[in-house]
Amino acid sequence: MKLLLQALVMLGFSLPVQAGNPQPIPKLVDEFVFDHCLDCHDSASEKGDLNLELKTIDWTDPHARIIWTKVHHALSKGEMPPANKTQPSKKDREAIIAWLDQTLTKNARSAWAAQ
Repeated sequence: MKLLLQALVMLGFSLPVQAGNPQPIPKLVDEFVFDHCLDCHDSASEKGDLNLELKTIDWTDPHARIIWTKVHHALSKGEMPPANKTQPSKKDREAIIAWLDQTLTKNARSAWAAQ
C-alpha cells in the first residue's frame, strides 16, 4: 500500500492541475499539528524549511502535496516529532498517518485523472 501511495503521489506531483480549491484541515489533524509540530515548524521557525502553520490545504497545489508527503514519511518512520519532544500516542499517530494515506492517495489520483 505504501509503495502504491508513493507512486501515486509522485505521479501527481509531475502533473499540472488547476489550482484554487483549499480544503480546511480537519480538527484532529489541526490539533495534532498544534500539539506536536508547531514548536519547530511554524511561520517563525520553519525548521527544515517546513511551515505547517496552516488552516487549509490546496491539494491541487503540487507543493502542498510534497509538504504533506514529507509529514507522512516522517510520522511513518517515527522521525517526527524528534525523540526529545513530547510524543503523540500510538493511536493519534496512526490516525494522522491513516488520514494522510487516504488523502494523499485520493488527491494524487484526482491530479492524475484531471489530465
